[in-house]
Amino acid sequence: MDSLYPLRFEEILKEKIWGGRNLAHLFDKRLPADALVGESWEVSDRDDDQSLVLEGALKGATLGDLVARYGEQLVGKHPLAKGKFPLLFKIIDAQQQLSVQVHPTDELALTYAESDPGKTEMWYVLAAREGAELMVGLQSGVTKEDFWEAVQTGRFEECLNYFKVKGGDAFFLPAGSVHALGAGIMVAEIQENSDATYRVYDWGRIGSDGKPREIHLEKALSAINFERPSTNPVSGITVCEGENRRTVLAACRYFATELLEIHRSYRDERVRTSFSILFFVEGNPLVVWDADQLQIRRGQTLLMPAEINEWTVEGSCKVLKFYVPDIATDIIEPMVKRGVTDEEINLIGGDAAMTFARWKTESRV
Repeated sequence: MDSLYPLRFEEILKEKIWGGRNLAHLFDKRLPADALVGESWEVSDRDDDQSLVLEGALKGATLGDLVARYGEQLVGKHPLAKGKFPLLFKIIDAQQQLSVQVHPTDELALTYAESDPGKTEMWYVLAAREGAELMVGLQSGVTKEDFWEAVQTGRFEECLNYFKVKGGDAFFLPAGSVHALGAGIMVAEIQENSDATYRVYDWGRIGSDGKPREIHLEKALSAINFERPSTNPVSGITVCEGENRRTVLAACRYFATELLEIHRSYRDERVRTSFSILFFVEGNPLVVWDADQLQIRRGQTLLMPAEINEWTVEGSCKVLKFYVPDIATDIIEPMVKRGVTDEEINLIGGDAAMTFARWKTESRV
């Protein structure tokens, strides 16, 4: 069996009526001529959308093949998503408003006998035109009855939370959150490996078949979490590691998201039980592991197998890092040892605050 190494994949490009050409302009991705491309799937283990290894001894292998062949050596010790790689990572270029939608929890997806699990996800804004805004969550106090009436009367937009955004903003979207990207926004999206989506409203848009796209209002109403407080942007917590800055933006049982701002060199040698997905937002660094190295350019994605315990990024760059965490071991305990305050830890999005409270009780801190 061939040895694993850091893996680059061929991008899976998705033409969308709301897409554009910014994936080429900002990240030098090769797009089909004249096509409006809305998404680049960077790491995907979907039946009809398999990431293919771009180079090396495993060139041409699908991510699904690698999961089956290498198991924990690739993925780590965390559960798979119905036998598949647990996460899906994509870049979205929204040049028009996307549909207003909501994703179910794992439990609700089972109730509806969906082929996929539920879907918790996160956005990191890579670029946004001036004045661009997105919608996340509901206004405080909006009930299921309020929302239903607002949809029927065409006033449901008044129920939503709107945020003007810029590059570097981040939003954590637990399952049950109503959301939509506005026009002129490009995001990096990390999510559960799922396509379980219930569309609430699509702005009267016509699909490629000439018909309005399907709305799933009944399922959406059962999926929306009307009790969750209004969603706000994630600020995260930043720690300095030498000349570098590491910001833990969010952590939940499905994924953690970190932003690494590397000045000259960054060495990752933490004991891990998970793979890492690295997306290079800025810079053209060199990635070094064992006795080998790989030149990376801005806009590329690298899957670091779990069995590679030490790797280094050489060169000034900005990197998004995604992995499946043990929140207490990978995030809470190292932060506490560094003297990070309770208030700061609670700035981390996702389940970190809840896990921290439980950890403090169990540890009697």
